[in-house]
Amino acid sequence: MADVTGDYKPILPYLKNAKIDRVNLEFAYQDTGAADDLKLLPENLGVGMGVLDIRNEKLQTVEEIEAIIHEGTKYLAPERIALNPDCGFSPGLADPPSIDEAFEKLSRLAEAARRVRASIIELGGKTPTKD
Repeated sequence: MADVTGDYKPILPYLKNAKIDRVNLEFAYQDTGAADDLKLLPENLGVGMGVLDIRNEKLQTVEEIEAIIHEGTKYLAPERIALNPDCGFSPGLADPPSIDEAFEKLSRLAEAARRVRASIIELGGKTPTKD
């Protein structure tokens, strides 16, 4: 089974009239979406940003996860973003992570989210600007 790669730009505009509130997109796995894809997300939708690479046994650092989140906040208001693992810990044909690996990855996600929230509060509710 081939892995899916590529950006989300071609499909996002077509979601404008979909009867959904949120789409879940992968951003942590190599060659999946880039944060600037989010500028094409219709205004009526939120995004579940996949910020944990669950296919790779290497544990991302909290700082790596934070960087993905901050990139997303350049294009969407934080209240439109929910954070989640890529693929929801269901990597297709690969073995799912062990409970210890999943716990550690989620713990790092929680810490990254806490830090990003704190930085947004510190900035008075402002987020980084687009380049």
